[in-house]
Amino acid sequence: LLVLGYHTSTTLGQVSNRSSSGSSSAAVIRVQEQVEWMDQPVDRQWAVSGGLAAWGVDCQGSVVGVGPRVYLLGQQGGVFCGRLMPWSERLKTLQDVRKFKLGLFYALKFQQTSQQQQIQPQQQPGHQRRNSNPTGSDTAGSGGGSAAAKRLSAGGGLARSEGVGAEPQQVEQWMLSLMLGHATVALQAAHKQQQLQAGNHTSYVQQPSVAVRAAAEICVCLCLLLSRVDVLFERVYPLFSRSGSAGVNAGGAVGAVVEVLELAVLSDLLESLPPEIMQALVDHFAEVGQPERVEGCVLHLSIMSLDLNQVIRLCESVSLYSALTSIYNHIGDYRKPLLDLLAAVAGAGSFAEAHRYCCKLLVYLRCCFRGLKFPPGTGYLSSTGGSIDSIKSALLGSLLYLDRQDLITEWQQSGGRAATAAALITTSSSNGPTQGSTLKSLMFCAGLSDPHPALQLLLSVDVAAAVAVLSEMTCGWDAVETDLRVAAGKPAAELDSVLVATQVVVNSIIALLEAGKFDQWSHMHGGSGGSSGSGNGQPSG
Repeated sequence: LLVLGYHTSTTLGQVSNRSSSGSSSAAVIRVQEQVEWMDQPVDRQWAVSGGLAAWGVDCQGSVVGVGPRVYLLGQQGGVFCGRLMPWSERLKTLQDVRKFKLGLFYALKFQQTSQQQQIQPQQQPGHQRRNSNPTGSDTAGSGGGSAAAKRLSAGGGLARSEGVGAEPQQVEQWMLSLMLGHATVALQAAHKQQQLQAGNHTSYVQQPSVAVRAAAEICVCLCLLLSRVDVLFERVYPLFSRSGSAGVNAGGAVGAVVEVLELAVLSDLLESLPPEIMQALVDHFAEVGQPERVEGCVLHLSIMSLDLNQVIRLCESVSLYSALTSIYNHIGDYRKPLLDLLAAVAGAGSFAEAHRYCCKLLVYLRCCFRGLKFPPGTGYLSSTGGSIDSIKSALLGSLLYLDRQDLITEWQQSGGRAATAAALITTSSSNGPTQGSTLKSLMFCAGLSDPHPALQLLLSVDVAAAVAVLSEMTCGWDAVETDLRVAAGKPAAELDSVLVATQVVVNSIIALLEAGKFDQWSHMHGGSGGSSGSGNGQPSG
């Protein structure tokens, strides 16, 4: 193995595994390349032991450096020539032999060199002094410049091989070309491996291979590094998605790039996704049974950059209520999330599911009452949907004054899971009480009756938490009954006296007590081992 290193930008030094030649000491030699030869180079020990000494030939001239070239005399009489290639030729050679990852490694180094070269003039000592002294009398600054800068600016073979003089745009194009080549080879290898498994009747899981996953990571990270999301969306993703048409595990290839994109979105490195990729994101995580990961992405994406109709439809299909709530709030609709979550509570398949949705609704109400965005920790409410008091009036008015038929109509118009809950209520009412192993959700629906059916849904799941949230909302609030009726879309009838919001809530709870609703809920939960309260009066989840 022969190791070559530059002493200067134009002179080559040679260090073999047996001896060294050149005037400079080995301490200053920097390893540039390692080249494997088919022959041993001539050195002094070989010459003394017989070799060239028998012919009276000295070995001092067995290694000669001329610019970027080096000539070596082998022990078997052959002459070898090595050449330091310019940076673009090096990348082209690595691309031809399919050493894409090594090519990307060098391309990154060349990019750093190119960037340093652009900022180097501003950092050189004496730069500003020369500008301020146009007569050139201050020669100390220019003469004592950085030695490293001089070596970088040199036009020798070493400088050209390290990317000095390269345009950043040229290096960027080479990086993208190597990246796509690496991804293509990885997908082709995955295809061949899958064909072998299919031929051997070997069962395999629809998961991306390590190589495909690594290729996806390289593509996404490189495109983000270069700020080329256009290449990411228009060339990288289609490359992985087209693998299905060629017989490659489409789910695995698309899943690999989708999971890497998820990490970029959660890290706030991507603010938007095209509709096609958003659809693939939902399909992939729904297939693996993790739809909540889509919700995390939606909460980090810029709402205005999304196709809202598509995102709302996708989120409704997998019940991503946090994402739906954030989207509706962003466009100024605070009432729709309340109705959707009430429908989710009514249509829950178990008490645990109903409790989860109820807690989510209570957290949403508390955020709105405090003037905060949902989910918590995402900032304050904007003025898009009106003042905080108008939002509170709309939410509390809907809880108190929407009757049973109002809820059914609203849910039927919403479609999806809300329409299913409305159908359950209608069916349970027409068929009478349910029997035997009927789910708790049907018991909730069967018991959904006037007065205050929306408030009943909250209290039937968690009395303590619901009362705590309602108490916090009305504390110190001077809204009156007529304001709540108007906000709920109900006519403000002639009233003998006008009550404040706190008294309206208290009267509603008293009406439910007198109707025996609390006894009904206590009996229902007691028979199933459930609990009508969270124990501390605080909503969770």
